[in-house]
Amino acid sequence: MSMIEMESKVNELRELKRLADELAGEISALEDELKAHMTATGADELHGPSFKITWKPVTSSRLDSKALKLRPPQSGSSSPRPPLPAASLWHKKSPLHQPAKTEMQRA
Repeated sequence: MSMIEMESKVNELRELKRLADELAGEISALEDELKAHMTATGADELHGPSFKITWKPVTSSRLDSKALKLRPPQSGSSSPRPPLPAASLWHKKSPLHQPAKTEMQRA
């Protein structure tokens, strides 16, 4: 591949990445509008002639295996291993980064 072709490919890649970032922003804005509408109306689902949208807060618990691996190995001594802080072992995340709805918000 010549230097001119490589320059052309790099420029094309930069442009495509810029467009992808722009599209990701537009997608996020539209999703936020739909979520806001669903929150305002207290709906978990929206139905239309050609779509069905479901949005529910989800909480998951995951084991932080990195923190577990960083614990010092248990030696033959009689001293117990120090416990890890609970916060470093489990993470609770919502994929949508939205708090759970309360009954007052639904009314």
